[in-house]
Amino acid sequence: MLGLKLMRNKNSSAAKIFSYFICFAPVIFFIVIFYFWIASAGTFSFDKSPGHYGELAEGFAQGHLNLSIDPDPRLLQLPDPYDPSQNIRIRYAGVHDVSLFRDKFYLYFGPGAALMAYLPYHFFTGQYPDQRWAAVMFASASFCILSLLFILMARPETKSQIVYVNLLMLLAGFGNLVPYFLARSDMYEVAISSGTFTTSLFLLSLFLASKYKKNSPVDDGFRAPKPEKIYNSSSRKKSRQAKMNANQDDLDVSLSENGETRTLFFLSFASLMAGMGVACRPNLIVLVFPLFICSWVLCDEKKRLKWAGIILAPLAFCGLMLAMYNYERFGSFTDFGSNYQLAGFDQRHEHWFNYDTVYGWKRQITALYMYFLNPPDYSIHFPFIIPSPHCPAWMFPGGTFVMEPIVGVLFGMPIVVLSFFSFLRKNSPRLILKSGFLKSLRNSPERLTLFVASVSFTAIFGLLLMIALIGTTSRYFVDFSGVLIFVSIALWYRNRPKNVIFGLVLLYTLIFGFMTGVQGYYNRFGTTNPDLIRRIERMFTF
Repeated sequence: MLGLKLMRNKNSSAAKIFSYFICFAPVIFFIVIFYFWIASAGTFSFDKSPGHYGELAEGFAQGHLNLSIDPDPRLLQLPDPYDPSQNIRIRYAGVHDVSLFRDKFYLYFGPGAALMAYLPYHFFTGQYPDQRWAAVMFASASFCILSLLFILMARPETKSQIVYVNLLMLLAGFGNLVPYFLARSDMYEVAISSGTFTTSLFLLSLFLASKYKKNSPVDDGFRAPKPEKIYNSSSRKKSRQAKMNANQDDLDVSLSENGETRTLFFLSFASLMAGMGVACRPNLIVLVFPLFICSWVLCDEKKRLKWAGIILAPLAFCGLMLAMYNYERFGSFTDFGSNYQLAGFDQRHEHWFNYDTVYGWKRQITALYMYFLNPPDYSIHFPFIIPSPHCPAWMFPGGTFVMEPIVGVLFGMPIVVLSFFSFLRKNSPRLILKSGFLKSLRNSPERLTLFVASVSFTAIFGLLLMIALIGTTSRYFVDFSGVLIFVSIALWYRNRPKNVIFGLVLLYTLIFGFMTGVQGYYNRFGTTNPDLIRRIERMFTF
């Protein structure tokens, strides 16, 4: 195995990097190809349909903040253009869920996806990308980044460890709900996938920041270790070996001196990614809290105030620009335009933070059940696993609460539940606190990254439950499913439960990811390419 031989070459960091590429690139490449296959409905070709993000980018290019399309005059002449019963025909002509304010169209999402993908693509090609292409590019990049982070944390060296890491990445690629998510790839998926991209870069930046922390006892996987001091009988060889040792000592001193600078750089980049995350998905503002935790742990006590200004500057800049962006559009620093949506119900009369009634609290209870415990429909006929809402009648909150097809974590991501209980079986919370886990975060990049990822997931999902939006849907899962599956496979790799259990979980996850991917929202994959679906169905018909 060429990759394994290169990995054992301890005198070359370049060889170790290349060995990681040989060992893990095939699985990552396979997952990315699968994502493109799902997003293109099996054709690997995309239409030139940039969607509303393309219209937003075109508006930016023309020097204004609204979309490049103008509202239909019939819409503006309605007595109440926000009334769903009045605007239904015009709304479904191509402006559903677009915000209308002062006779102009806006997106209630942030401009992050347009700034990171559409405008650069337009700069180099003169055109705007298809929205399905943009969504799958963001989702694929996010998976690659989290895979790289997992590899750096696992640092596999033996053949069995390499195989195990590859299988876990394969499980994560099929079990993160992205295949089902990409089968549609509308403007919603572009916004969400761009947010997962920034979250992935955020976590990788925190890991690298902790890696370069001075006096960290964890060896950097990409840095060549100090060669052993072996004295040969030849005086020339002794001199050469001594020179190599001296050069390596100088390199270690240099890295130690530059460690704080690199830590500061990666923390600042994480701050930028947190700000861009809010520009993609406003609910990602919760990434600010893990950023504060990581910065507090990694910064020296005497330099915290000095570092705070440098680290928070990118986040503050993004927040200021986003506030000005909202103010120029809607006259409010915090209004993203959701109250002016042309949706299936009047958003002006829907109060998201209505907790003073039983109906308000029922939303959170229902959302918690749907996201964690809702089972799919199982069938002996293709496609075997069908996402579907199953909410008990006594739990349904009523009103405008919408439940789209969804599968709970217990049935869609069983690795999450099993890895959690496996971790608790070997590490009780009381034992973790007694062992000084929190104090060890400063000197352990792996623990720090895992801790921050857990905090990020908890915060994102907590905010999602708090708002409860207006219903539950699988696409909201993708906001945190990548982080959740990453934490799960990291815990699983650390605890290593029995291989039989892992084999069953892997098999179920592969089947689940493929079968839900060839469906998509309301069978979008099948309606786009019915001939391919019929051929796949014949393959699974016994």
